[in-house]
Amino acid sequence: MNAQIETTGIKRLIKSAFQGFGYDVVKLRRSKLAKPIDENYVEILDDPAFQASVKEVSGITLLDTARLANLWMLCRASNPSGSLIEIGSYKGGGALHISNSCPTRPIFVCDTFEGFGDLKIDPGADRHFKREQFTDTSFESVQAPWAGKGRDVRWVRGYFPESAENIEISNISFVHVDTDLYESTAKTLDYLRPRLIDRSVVVFDDYLRSVDGVVRAVREFTAAHPDWAAFPLFPGQGLMINRDWFA
Repeated sequence: MNAQIETTGIKRLIKSAFQGFGYDVVKLRRSKLAKPIDENYVEILDDPAFQASVKEVSGITLLDTARLANLWMLCRASNPSGSLIEIGSYKGGGALHISNSCPTRPIFVCDTFEGFGDLKIDPGADRHFKREQFTDTSFESVQAPWAGKGRDVRWVRGYFPESAENIEISNISFVHVDTDLYESTAKTLDYLRPRLIDRSVVVFDDYLRSVDGVVRAVREFTAAHPDWAAFPLFPGQGLMINRDWFA
């Protein structure tokens, strides 16, 4: 009994230590039905530019290869005359990867660069997130990998979309929304809708990954604006496009 109590205390101590650095410790669920992905003849995996980008951002993103591949291909499929934007950048790897896929296009990178801060976290819809997460970053560290690249990158610091009040954001055709929380996702979509051009693509992270707030915000948006349709992407992303793609 004492050994069990001691083990429980150690687990709590370890969990508390990780949370202090902005991480959480959870028990992962593994599907017994899962089988390895067949990588044979998957062209993007042999693309030298994609490989180089994945290697470059591997230490500054939580996105796995499959989600990075989706971002790469969908960004290139969006209207090439439009700008790119990522809302919720954490350490900046996702934004840099998106820019690597279309390096001549302007990109807006939007985040507090300090974690959730005072953002509203709904204990129901946002139950997998805690205020102390994602704090192990800084604006300077996110900026650093862009040095010398000559990219048209525009930094938007603060709580989006309030942070963009005095910034001209328009002509957007590719969006990566990784805000995690219900209210942030809903406000982001309302802000971006009039700023999206034809053949725009919106990709959500944490879609159908038990992050109820993101799914709720997307469903409410598509219900209010039936000209937009959302679809799941494996593993754990969502795709939203305007129905004019099918016109």
